[in-house]
Amino acid sequence: MKNLKTFLTAILLLCCATLSAQEFYVGDMSFEVLSETDKTVKLYSIYDAEVLNIPSQVTYEGETYSVVSISRVAFSYPYDNITTIIIPATITNIDTYAFSSCRNVTTILTLATTAPTVDGTIFNYGAYSANPLLLYPSNCDYSSWKSFCSEMHAVDIIHDFCVDGLFYTITDQENKTVSLTTPHDDSEADYITMVGMYSGDINIPSSVVHNNVEYTVTGIKDRTFRNSEGVTSISIPATVNSITEAFSTGSKLMSITVDANNPVYDSRDNCNAVIETATNTLITACNSTIIPESVTRIGEQAFRNCRSLESIHIPASVIEIRNYNPFFECPSLNSITVDEENPVYDSRDNCNAVIKTTYNAIIVGCHNTVIPNSVNAISSYAFNYCEKLRSFEIPNYVTHLGFGAFYGCSNLTSIIIPNSISYIQMWTFEGCKSLTSITIPSSVEGIEGSAFRGCTSLKSITSLIPAEKLFSTFIHSNSFNGVNKNSCTLYVPFGAKETYAATDGWNEFTNIVEMKGYDLTVSAAGYATLYLDFKAEIPEGVEVYTASNVDGNRLMMQQVTGVLPANTGVIVRAEQGTYTFVESCEAAEAIESNLLRGSVEDEYITPAKDTKYYVLAMKDGVVGMYADALNGGTFKNNANKAYLMLSTRIGIYDEEVDTENPGMQLSNSYYFDFSGTTAIDPVVTEIEDNIYYDLSGRRVENPARGIYIVNGRKVLVK
Repeated sequence: MKNLKTFLTAILLLCCATLSAQEFYVGDMSFEVLSETDKTVKLYSIYDAEVLNIPSQVTYEGETYSVVSISRVAFSYPYDNITTIIIPATITNIDTYAFSSCRNVTTILTLATTAPTVDGTIFNYGAYSANPLLLYPSNCDYSSWKSFCSEMHAVDIIHDFCVDGLFYTITDQENKTVSLTTPHDDSEADYITMVGMYSGDINIPSSVVHNNVEYTVTGIKDRTFRNSEGVTSISIPATVNSITEAFSTGSKLMSITVDANNPVYDSRDNCNAVIETATNTLITACNSTIIPESVTRIGEQAFRNCRSLESIHIPASVIEIRNYNPFFECPSLNSITVDEENPVYDSRDNCNAVIKTTYNAIIVGCHNTVIPNSVNAISSYAFNYCEKLRSFEIPNYVTHLGFGAFYGCSNLTSIIIPNSISYIQMWTFEGCKSLTSITIPSSVEGIEGSAFRGCTSLKSITSLIPAEKLFSTFIHSNSFNGVNKNSCTLYVPFGAKETYAATDGWNEFTNIVEMKGYDLTVSAAGYATLYLDFKAEIPEGVEVYTASNVDGNRLMMQQVTGVLPANTGVIVRAEQGTYTFVESCEAAEAIESNLLRGSVEDEYITPAKDTKYYVLAMKDGVVGMYADALNGGTFKNNANKAYLMLSTRIGIYDEEVDTENPGMQLSNSYYFDFSGTTAIDPVVTEIEDNIYYDLSGRRVENPARGIYIVNGRKVLVK
């Protein structure tokens, strides 16, 4: 019996030793050997990181193994930090439910040219689920993965090899040089911008070994770190002599350092940036960058995607900001200042912006920007990706909007475009997906491509461009791409519906609605009344008045200018003719203390015993408001006409009788007094054959020098 126990113990120890030999750790990952002959292993356990870059090869005790499979138990615990998984080209098989615990994964990049086999699904197990975007090599068949990926897009694989989680492309095989790069290129894709494939602290080595060949790292390629939100720091070795584009990345990048021995670049004064030494040009920044006083230029897109950058100061030494806005995609930026001694740029009037002084143009803005009245232009991309911008009014002294001026302002719900703008350029409002309505002023002569592309929440577009101007106004066929032209209503000027429906660029809208309008006829007497249920532009050559009070038998008039508020009774004064009042999109506050009433339809009113109604009329050559239905009969007011309503209880306030002024005796007629708002009519040097009234409404047979009312107008007799 004792010998049997000894034998079994020996067998168990042998089995354990054999099992141990089949599994090993490399860093934070463990692997199970599948074949010692083929040197292949299966990924058995992983680490929790934002970007999980599964290696294609691992080395253990001097032996190099290819990673060809991913185990079902590799992700046996919830890995909530993982958002991106990179699967190497060597993977041929993935166990069912292998990624079941990666519930926050949004992107999978697979480098395998043949889709790895999956027995079932790799997601949706138990309480955990994911439905990621799959990026796979172009010209490869990944149709078998459709069931567990929300979107699938083919991309070009542009790296040559990967070492320690960093991707490289060979730039010179003879001299053995490589550049750091991104694993794939989707710069032409229209579904998303580049998906970041790096995270954590990136320590770029001066050299790497691939297939037993040592390469010197001499460059950083285009878009290498673009949108790599998880990167926290980047260190650049002395060997790097070429950086082809800024690589600012996300809200976590707080440290950029360049080796002190680098002959081309530096990060002087602990600035947390990359500066091209010979030209003093800051080419790459991060969220904690401070621009040194010695910097003379800021490179194109140097601060791109510094998402947690809150403030920036432009020193006096900066004399060139190359191309457009270098603070592209910096949504947290809320404080922008320029040194007062700067000869090229300024931030006048504490405007929280960078202004090109000689052009009076804003080139960098933020959600706190207040446009000074000396500014006449907003340059290209000035407010791009200003995600905290909710509403914005472009002042009427701004005459130019650069292309992409408000590109990507995804939370912008309203914006006012002034009548000083003649062109809406490419991409001006592209990606403003929260905009619900927009008004295009009559001054616009062109709307370029993608001007409103991606404004998916637009429910109404109001175009004030008149019909007669449409055929000379350019509009690109894709100006409103992404706008639902079946549900978005296009409001057009009064009488212009047929013209819009026949004009390219506008005729794709299925619901075209004319704005309201009303034709008012003014008689030879020069007066009319008006009441509209919509805000209206006051036509040229027309004066519009409300009645604020009475003084004796004078009706005190107050002029309304610009826009007539809706539901406001008014007296209109103009030369004989017909005038069109068209609906306005501008704000118009209601007018208080107006004694004029009205209706949009014929209205029959029975006056109260203490109320009198007055209508516009001319009697004895005098235009005024004359009592109607004096005997208590029904008073009729015609549609869109106004009338005067007065009460003997005009002295009653807050339902209590003012004992000192309990009421008043109403006159049968009231004459217009425009003295509060208009000048007296031209001086009369000779008494004409008209009927004259003094300011109390009494007829004057022989007027001497003074002010009188003639035909309802105030004149001065000399």
